Amino acid sequence: MKRRHYNIFQEDGKAVVLAFDHGRDGREMGVNETEVIKAARRGGADAILVSYGTAKYNKEAIGNMGLIIRLDTTPSAIGKNKEKNVPDISYQVEDMARFGADACIVMGFPSGDFDYEMTRLVAHVVTECDKYGILSAAEMLPNGFSSDPEDRTLEKMGIALRNGSALGCDFIKTDYVGTPEEYKALVDTCAAPVLVLGNGKTDERTFLQTIRNAMDAGCKGLICGKNIWQCKDIEGMLRALNKIVHEDAGVDEAMKELHL
Repeated sequence: MKRRHYNIFQEDGKAVVLAFDHGRDGREMGVNETEVIKAARRGGADAILVSYGTAKYNKEAIGNMGLIIRLDTTPSAIGKNKEKNVPDISYQVEDMARFGADACIVMGFPSGDFDYEMTRLVAHVVTECDKYGILSAAEMLPNGFSSDPEDRTLEKMGIALRNGSALGCDFIKTDYVGTPEEYKALVDTCAAPVLVLGNGKTDERTFLQTIRNAMDAGCKGLICGKNIWQCKDIEGMLRALNKIVHEDAGVDEAMKELHL
């Protein structure tokens, strides 16, 4: 497991991860996934989060980047009753270990419709990952991808982080909220490394400032998708993120890496 840890996290304990696991719901329509992955690798992404199929068909493009595979899947973009599917995993940890994954990730939505079921699912994945020597991760987001501000209060975010840590996740993917000082109080109560997501597609400077704030709050990096792979300069965006995460650069310095 130690070797796999360092395939994702660098010696400074931090990681820049491209989230590129949206394929089944159609959000990557019109995007050449192989070219995106190649650009991410050239830009210096430490690791990539993908679906099993994307990993299977892009082994060469992924190369030596750390590999995180999603175990759960979403309904198709044209499926019905999308919000009422009982949480489950579509792939087994043993198979992902055999495939060569460094980590597996699942959703872990506290306070949602299936709070208890998701808690049990995350716990199962954590112990299975420990059994096969790979890292476990969960997306700890109160009430899922809710846009209700009440689901992103500091209190609820703190509970979500501590739940993920208590369940034994090797790292946690979640939203950044509040000020760096406020969020640091949450991070300090979470034993597991926290990697933030991008909080929705926004302009480049706003995105980089969010990551700068998250790092100031004690986070260990990011797992972000659309703000990277929908950027006109994927390589430049990853270089900018590396500047902030691994070199402790400010936003102005990081912005110089972008050619838009």
